[in-house]
Amino acid sequence: MKFIRYVLYLAGIYVILPIASLILLVILMFFVVIPQIDNRQYSQFQANFALISHPPNSKYVARFSDMGTFANGHHVDFLVSELRVKTGEGQIGEFYKDKTVPVPNAEDDDYQHVKNGRQSLNVLFLPSPLPPNYRIENGYAKIWNLNFAAGRKNLYIVEVCNGG
Repeated sequence: MKFIRYVLYLAGIYVILPIASLILLVILMFFVVIPQIDNRQYSQFQANFALISHPPNSKYVARFSDMGTFANGHHVDFLVSELRVKTGEGQIGEFYKDKTVPVPNAEDDDYQHVKNGRQSLNVLFLPSPLPPNYRIENGYAKIWNLNFAAGRKNLYIVEVCNGG
């Protein structure tokens, strides 16, 4: 009887303990390490976006950023956007045409317009004047609540969304 208890004791130490350790390691990876990496990349992405220059004939209105699964849900997406108002003459779209932002995933990606670790910006021109309860219908940016800007003219959004 003592022998059987001894064997069961050793089985617990040599089988259950490694399995429990592996489960704990997996839990730590998915709930602690990976989110920390995503948060660091997201913060850097926001900082990179904040460094871009804007046309002198435009003015800052608001900034919105978010991290989540906006596209297909297979990875974390980073979205940073800024609502601006055109205050004078000049081509806004032309100004941003060649502007890029360094991105977390430095791999070239035609779908996301990433080349040499940099992603081009997207410019969305809003109806002028902006109607109340206006919703942006380009997928991930539906989360913008633009009611505060209803009635304003010459608004546009400059944004970048990257599948981190």
